[in-house]
Amino acid sequence: MRGAVHFDDAAFRSRYPALCEFLSLGKWDDGSTRELGTALAFVEGDTIRACLNDKASRRVAFISAATWDKLWEVVEDALVNDSCDWRAVKGAPTQRR
Repeated sequence: MRGAVHFDDAAFRSRYPALCEFLSLGKWDDGSTRELGTALAFVEGDTIRACLNDKASRRVAFISAATWDKLWEVVEDALVNDSCDWRAVKGAPTQRR
């Protein structure tokens, strides 16, 4: 990947390539700098949740699952299929996706 941050967990990268790209791709196709996305996972009651922060586009999405493995599968699927329920970050200017 051009402009990528080093991500050395090959097994995780092979299972969740879209998530790894979201977290580590530091350049757009045109070579301009891309602000990296972040993923924060936490437990709330009986549910495991992830907050995806697309800093480049100033938006966030929350995803839930019953297990850790299922959470990352659902996150991967949502990123691949562009089916995240993205919400604009309040007060932040919109930038490119």
